[in-house]
Amino acid sequence: MKKISFMAIVTLAALLYSSPVLAKNPIQEVRQEVKQEIKEAKQEVKEIRREAKKEIKEAKKELREDIREKQSSGPAGLLRKLFGERAEIGNATLSAKNGTSLTVTKDGKTYTVLTESKTQFRRRFWGKSSLDEMQTGDTVNVIGKWTKEANTTIQAILVRDLSIQKKFAVFVGTVQSLTGTGWVMQAVSRGTQTVTVSGTTKLVNRKEQAISQTDIALGHRVRVKGLWDKTSNTVTEVTHVKDYTLPVVTKTTPVPSAAPTSAPVI
Repeated sequence: MKKISFMAIVTLAALLYSSPVLAKNPIQEVRQEVKQEIKEAKQEVKEIRREAKKEIKEAKKELREDIREKQSSGPAGLLRKLFGERAEIGNATLSAKNGTSLTVTKDGKTYTVLTESKTQFRRRFWGKSSLDEMQTGDTVNVIGKWTKEANTTIQAILVRDLSIQKKFAVFVGTVQSLTGTGWVMQAVSRGTQTVTVSGTTKLVNRKEQAISQTDIALGHRVRVKGLWDKTSNTVTEVTHVKDYTLPVVTKTTPVPSAAPTSAPVI
């Protein structure tokens, strides 16, 4: 009986001693698994946050672009288009023309100027011009937008040719000589001008009666409306001519009346 009791005690003690060891391994494994799951969960959270930030950034970018596109159609957008990336070259020399593009030089640098249907061409005095009217060697001002970071290419909004010194003007003066297409006149304030008329030119006398080119003669005082080229001193595209000398005023010489004679006294 004592032997059995002793063995039972030894067995029970062994079980009690070994049970914590046996129970420790599952707990450690659970702890390791929990730690690993927590680590993986944290990594997933980081990835989710990273992706969320990326998506938010892209969404903000798309929203800004959408706002820009909507604003670009309004007055403020048009002003930004004109002045936001504004490029301006003053007093440049036109060195070449190639289709709708120009090559200009300024201070030793060469620039390419792109033009389109919306590009405005102006003369020195702000009259409307065209690409065809411009010549190499002309002095030009260009306003537009840079199209490259190097700032060498401009999409032109306005090209003003300072060498085309033309404007519609009115001249009053005296006909100095006649030509096949008009005459040379001495203008009151702008010196000698060569006038060219055409079939569309309206010619009248001082009474607004129609006349012909052949009616205008040397010494006649005329008024001319047309396109003045300051450089060449010519007037073309003439719309109106008035000849103040016509119709000629006929001067009558008064005939002296005979002095009355007195009757003889008888």
